[in-house]
Amino acid sequence: MDTNPPPTNSTSPWFGRILIALLCAQLGLTWVQGRLLHQQNQDLQGLRGEIRDLSEILEQTVIENGNESGVDEAPLSPARQRRASGHAWVRAGHISIQDDGADQAAKDSQASRESAQKAVKHSREVQGKLSFEENARKAEEKAKAQGIQNAGMKWFLVALGAGLAAFVVRSWLRRRG
Repeated sequence: MDTNPPPTNSTSPWFGRILIALLCAQLGLTWVQGRLLHQQNQDLQGLRGEIRDLSEILEQTVIENGNESGVDEAPLSPARQRRASGHAWVRAGHISIQDDGADQAAKDSQASRESAQKAVKHSREVQGKLSFEENARKAEEKAKAQGIQNAGMKWFLVALGAGLAAFVVRSWLRRRG
């Protein structure tokens, strides 16, 4: 009779099942990722269309406002030609106003710029003062917390020293007696 046991397979019977389950899980995750990428692509295409519509509306508004204020349309013509050829990029040209009100507009612009700079300077000063007050308040709170912590640490060290002294005295009394 043959007393040799039958040869055993080096792989376990559950190894194949686990491998198939992992491959199925990987396939499922890949499908989910593809679905998310497809949804993101759809969202981006929608945003691209909205941006294209907004740029057309903006250009129409600039053209309409430009015709009313005597703006030369020549700088905008390359952008219109580019869009007509199918490109999505739009280059905005410089609009030159040749009106006597340009000087007044420049003065108003300069005045508003100076006013904005003054407001920014004032807000920075107020913010600096508030930050100084806030830092002082935080420093006081930190000092109070540190004082409470130091007092607690002091009592802890006194209690620890007393316990250590009691332990030393007890051990000394045991050796004597």
